Order: sequence, then C-alpha cells, then structure tokens
Amino acid sequence: MSDEVRLTIPSSTPNMRVAYISTIVPILGHLKAGTYPDQLPDALLTVQRYWRGRLNALRHAGWGPVQGKKFGYAWNCPPCCVKVEPRRIPCRLPICPFCFARRVESIYQKVRWLAGRRRAVLTYREYNGGTTDALPDIRWDANGTLNDNISELLDIERLRPRTFCAEHLDMSFGSYHWYTVSPTIADAKCPNRVLGHWSRKYSCVAVMPHKWDAAPAGGVVTALPRPYRLAALVGNVFMYRPGWLFSDPFVMAAFLDAIKGTRFIIPFGEFKRAKSH
Repeated sequence: MSDEVRLTIPSSTPNMRVAYISTIVPILGHLKAGTYPDQLPDALLTVQRYWRGRLNALRHAGWGPVQGKKFGYAWNCPPCCVKVEPRRIPCRLPICPFCFARRVESIYQKVRWLAGRRRAVLTYREYNGGTTDALPDIRWDANGTLNDNISELLDIERLRPRTFCAEHLDMSFGSYHWYTVSPTIADAKCPNRVLGHWSRKYSCVAVMPHKWDAAPAGGVVTALPRPYRLAALVGNVFMYRPGWLFSDPFVMAAFLDAIKGTRFIIPFGEFKRAKSH
C-alpha cells in the first residue's frame, strides 16, 4: 500500500476467505472485488483508498479519535489477508474495514474450534427489526445537536428477535450476536433507496447440537461444515456495512460519538465464558 512496506499474500486459507467475504465483497461488490485470491491485491488497494478518504473526511468533520496521532495509525492500518513488513499496529477504530475483518477472523476461529466437535452451525439474519421500513434520518437541530432519532436507532432491544433468543439460545453451546446500525446508500440494485436513512441489522451465528433441526424462520442450519464452508457462513453473517465508508461524514462523526462504548457484538455460552471479548 506504500513504497515503504512489503506485502506478502500467503496461500489461501479459511481465515483469508472469511475476511474477504465479510469485508472486501460488501465494500466493492462481487464484480469489483474480482476473482479471489488472484485479484486480492488490487481489491485491498481500492479498499485502502476508500478508507483513507473516509479518514480525511472524518478529520475534517471534527471526529476526535482521528485528530491526533491516531490518524497516522489509522492511515497505515495493516490490510487484512496479507502479511505486512515491517509490522504495523492496527488502529482498532470501530469502522476500520481491516480491523473489522480481523475481528471476524477471530470469531471464525472460535466458532470453528467449538463446532469441530461434531456439531452444527446455525446462522440467522434479520433487518430493521423485522420490518422493511427505513428508520428515521439523523440530522442536527437548530442548536447543532443530534435529534432524538439517535436513541431510537440505538435501541437494540427492539431489534433483538425475542422468540429466537428465548427458544433457541439455551440450546446452543455458544453464539455471537451482532446488532448494528448503518446509513443506507444508493446502489445499482436499489436505485430508489433514500439516501441518508438508516437501517438496523441483527445477525447471529450459533453452535448447536449435531442433529438439531429446529431453526427459526430465516435461520439456516449446516451440519458439520468444513472450514471453507464455515468461513463463508461466518463471513456472510458479519458483513461490513458500506454506509460506514460512503455516508455523510459529519453525520457519521456525530453517530460514532454517540455509540462510543457501545458493544454491538455480544458473545454467549462458551464464547462468553472464554472471555473472547
């Protein structure tokens, strides 16, 4: 990504696959992401260019975490899927695509370990709390402060599928639940999508008993998934939200301030007891 560093792309692994599916594909789309892993270097360069553009925009918008030395760490954050020499320190900013990919890799490794004991894997996704309506926009009022819609967006209890949690959570050996909020953006598949509106998403991956088949509506159970299949399952559950990179930077900066300290990926069962987060 720079003349001062050397990138080495190792042989394809499930870890690389889950990072590619969870982060590169949702940002670039299947077409621009190219053939994996042959076109991975070009895809990473493009994602890095988008990320650096977002950093400049957020700094201009006044977002605190990128005003000081942290900006340099974020600018040079090592890409996922490759080895970078000399080593660089990940920035760990909440919307950094490369740090997001590494976190999903970590989740994949833990799910693979737990599911490796002849168990099934359940994946489940739900958008906007079960509705297709766009959530309210976030805008500043006349006093320059966020309106009350921010509290509605962050009300993850409304998003949690209570029936799923009540009926199936106790049956799992361990699970990860992801509650996220992001601005929508227009794309070729949704040309009439309203810019500036927000959507919420709930996703889950759970390790279940081997012959368990009581999946909720919308859930998919895969028995004894092989590593690359499991990588695809986990990658599709935890997909980076492109709106974090391409939405209005001033609104995004205010939103990031509002969610500071909020945990959106929540472990249960063995994953929680192992202090995986």
